[in-house]
Amino acid sequence: MKTTAYVLDTRTNTYLVDHNNHLSVNIHEALDIRDNSMRYRDPVYKHRKYMTRNPNLNKRVELIPRNGKSPHFAFAKSGTTTGDRSYDETYSHEVAVDVLSSMKEMTIITRGQTFNFKFTQVYREPKLELPNGKVFYPDILCVFDKDQYPDEYERWGGKLVIEVTNTHKCEDDKKLEFELCNIPIFEFSITDSRKYPPERDNNRVDSITERSKHKERLEGWLQESVCTDLIIDPISTQKHEAIHKILKSKMKDLIKVNDQNQLLIEDLESKIRPSEQQIVRLKKGCQISSEENKRLHHKISTLELTIAQQESTLAKDKSSFEKFQSSAHRRLFKLKIWVWILIFFLLASNYEYFLILIHLVQRMTNT
Repeated sequence: MKTTAYVLDTRTNTYLVDHNNHLSVNIHEALDIRDNSMRYRDPVYKHRKYMTRNPNLNKRVELIPRNGKSPHFAFAKSGTTTGDRSYDETYSHEVAVDVLSSMKEMTIITRGQTFNFKFTQVYREPKLELPNGKVFYPDILCVFDKDQYPDEYERWGGKLVIEVTNTHKCEDDKKLEFELCNIPIFEFSITDSRKYPPERDNNRVDSITERSKHKERLEGWLQESVCTDLIIDPISTQKHEAIHKILKSKMKDLIKVNDQNQLLIEDLESKIRPSEQQIVRLKKGCQISSEENKRLHHKISTLELTIAQQESTLAKDKSSFEKFQSSAHRRLFKLKIWVWILIFFLLASNYEYFLILIHLVQRMTNT
């Protein structure tokens, strides 16, 4: 259901303009003009023709206002067949474009950034012919002042585009061409909560009253802030050259610092080199000492084994000696007994032997 239309002056075959945009009138105003005889006789209103809101002028089709339960614009029977009768945008998209194009002051929020713009001009669905000859009709084209926004102007050249998306995203071809021409694109997506109720809920009835209420709500939301996604963020040649100059200067500074660090590294390497040689020598000496230590440990182990064996042999020899000594004592004792027996028998037989015995005893006692 079409409830708004552009107005064509049949005398000059030009569209009426409001704030640099084609004048858009709603069905109530069109019906009021048609049904009010006093106003209709006015030449200003008598020569009006209503046309569809296709951005491309060559594809617009004539409309006529119709009254009834749901007033709307209908295609005129005598309308040209060269126009695009299939063009039909959702009311959610249409009203969002209308509201945004009527705002010269916007608080645009995108990707953690906030831009508070006061535009000099805002165009609704303008025809943009790019240097390569391609033609596009962006939803909204905004122009801002260089003195008021020097950084943004240097970045984007004083203009930006807002694309309202509802059922489909911004075309890839448009994004590419706009980026090449240094035109940023802020994409405003219509979420479910911002959609026209009858378009998201089949139980809601589409009506002029419902449309007016939705437009008022949308105006209130967008006056606070316009949340977008900066899908194309180009950079101007001037800004690019300025950034390139800064980066080139930083690169020179980094090269200078790198050269200084390289000299410092070479100096440290010259100091480290003797230490490395000394470390090699110490490692070699440590290796030799380690090998010598291993040999000493081996010798010690061998000596300990030899000592253990000798101690075992000594213990055996000592035991044998003690046994021999004990046996010798027993034999000596027996010998002494036999000597005394012999002496006794000698004494009994001869006095001379008695003297010899005394002498022998004395000697034995002394020993």
